[in-house]
Amino acid sequence: MVRTPGFMIQANGKDVTAAIQKNLISLSFHDEVNEKADELNIKVAGEFARPAYQDELKLYMGYDEQFTYMGSFLVQTTTRDKKHVLSISATGVNFTNALKEKRDITYEKVSIKDICKQIAARSGINLKSDFDDTFVSCQVQSNESDLHFLNRLAKEYNAIFNIKNNTLIFTKKIKDEKKNDDLPTYTINANNCDSYSIKYSNKTLYKSCKSTWHDTKENKTQSITVGSGEPVLINKGNFKNPAEAKGKAAAKLQRANQGLISGSLSIEGEAIFAGGKLNLVNTLEDDGEYQIKTVEHTFDQGGWMININFER
Repeated sequence: MVRTPGFMIQANGKDVTAAIQKNLISLSFHDEVNEKADELNIKVAGEFARPAYQDELKLYMGYDEQFTYMGSFLVQTTTRDKKHVLSISATGVNFTNALKEKRDITYEKVSIKDICKQIAARSGINLKSDFDDTFVSCQVQSNESDLHFLNRLAKEYNAIFNIKNNTLIFTKKIKDEKKNDDLPTYTINANNCDSYSIKYSNKTLYKSCKSTWHDTKENKTQSITVGSGEPVLINKGNFKNPAEAKGKAAAKLQRANQGLISGSLSIEGEAIFAGGKLNLVNTLEDDGEYQIKTVEHTFDQGGWMININFER
């Protein structure tokens, strides 16, 4: 059955789809987790009115006028080329708000979710986090923006961090020693892909991670190990207690073993988002579950296509 791809765009609450469709050269939506903001790029021909800085654009995509909400974006730059081609770039994060302001804050005896809650409240955005069971004795944010601090925290705890649709997302990649079941799962049949490739890297697969630190109360070196067997990854730091040392060791072990297998694929467009899980089937020998790193949606005269980068 032939499906007709389409999109809908609202600008400051007004439907401007018809004008964009009539003049469209290309539309792309880049979606990824962690440090980079989502980005929407639109290129139109003709005498199309230039939108204003910080105008809000809401994007919907789908088939046969059955659309899925893809995200909201704020216009950052507009470029007029040869009088009759206008390029519009919009991002999913408002970089002018409190998230970029440098701060000096010490968080004591709180959960990671509580830290995220404070940051979300400062910026007037919502929060989605499952780190309510991970506590820190002391976490310092020194001359550091909330964006930079959250990105650093995400690396330390192997978290998925992003800000999408006015919501701060800070969730676990691994939960109960397996990929987080709360993350959305997308199944793709390799036979339906225009192309795909999967690469195996020869980086070291660590079996365990040992955290070591100097206990000032006991005046001796302490250690705790996550996992078992060799090779052992050593994680040195100034940990406040065994629980913090264990949590950091588990996250470092997970992070070190990511990307042993990585790949990319191209397929007809679907509402698939970065940060979710990819269930890949009908490959020769690489079926299984992967983490989605980035998704690039493109819409032009050839239709709607997506390119996905993934790893495990």
